Amino acid sequence: MNIVIVDDDRNLIEMVKEHLQFKGHNVITAYDGNEFLQKIKETKAELVIIDINLPGLNGKEAFWQLRNIPNYRNIPSIIWSGIAVEEGEAMAVQNQKVKFLKKPFSLLKLETAIEEVSSPPLIEDYDQPGEIKE
Repeated sequence: MNIVIVDDDRNLIEMVKEHLQFKGHNVITAYDGNEFLQKIKETKAELVIIDINLPGLNGKEAFWQLRNIPNYRNIPSIIWSGIAVEEGEAMAVQNQKVKFLKKPFSLLKLETAIEEVSSPPLIEDYDQPGEIKE
């Protein structure tokens, strides 16, 4: 899976990048909101991981700008922060395919969040009440 991560903590981003690459993912990194949006235009991201507190264009603003790009309106996303917890949780509640992680987090929690946002819904739409699509 192609994953774009943006965080200004270079140590964290390198640790997460190495772990996700070991798990077979292609990882592209950015260190601020503007660089993140530029990398998005250059890649075919399948999932994004965004820190809320970034220098310059913050993660929340970058997230909403990303949602205005037609191919990325519903991209699975993970928002993380150690400070803006309520803000991050609200973003996750308001949007499908968005998970919030509070820093610090374990790599297992990150893996679980990736699986949750990138998996298809467990319940499909029904044609009629009581009928399940095949």
